[in-house]
Amino acid sequence: MIVRPLFDYQFRVIVIGNTMVGKSSLVRHFVEDGAPQQLSCEPTVGVDFFARTVQLSDGRRVKLTLWDTAGQEKFRSITRSYYRNAVAALIVFDVGCRASFEAVPAWHAEARRCMASEHACCLLVGQKADLPPALRRVGADEAAYMAAQLGVPYMETSAVSGLNIDATFCHLAQLVYSQFAAGSYDGKLGRGGGGVGNGNGADWDGIRVGYAPYGTFADSAFRIGDDSNGKGNGGCC
Repeated sequence: MIVRPLFDYQFRVIVIGNTMVGKSSLVRHFVEDGAPQQLSCEPTVGVDFFARTVQLSDGRRVKLTLWDTAGQEKFRSITRSYYRNAVAALIVFDVGCRASFEAVPAWHAEARRCMASEHACCLLVGQKADLPPALRRVGADEAAYMAAQLGVPYMETSAVSGLNIDATFCHLAQLVYSQFAAGSYDGKLGRGGGGVGNGNGADWDGIRVGYAPYGTFADSAFRIGDDSNGKGNGGCC
């Protein structure tokens, strides 16, 4: 009997940006399957970990492991160590905070410098899009222009209304998978903990192949966003 894995692939994603831009609210809304987030919360200390499984347009299931990083400078030496093994980055700013937007190029440059794969994907996110127009400090057109200059997609989200939350993470997963299918991450895919070989004898953890049958311990550990029949309720692409 062929046993279907819990997920076909696992993608490791790092979430970066200035402090208090809404990174944690964005991630929590996604992994808690639409639960509205409070307007403000305590800043992340170091790094928090989350995960959820989504379904791609071709039916493949991808487990996104999300590393929500602190934006404060005092934690940067800690968070930088999480870049290397990420295959994608969400760069988040607050549309009501001009300074967080102006910091985006620096965050993008740091991600490109520190991520091990030159084909790692980035996506720019304008958070708190539910703000009234009078309180916005960054327009959608201006943000889209910056994203185009950086060569990355742009999406606006709201952890209060739920605007584009699932769509953002699913779009990022689809971008990574498209790169993977095109051979950008060619190498040996391991199972049982192995990642994609980076060509120099060391494993890179940005992408992993799914494994572990239903009904095992790994089932309960990894089945985030799936129902009891193994049909992901996190499918959104």
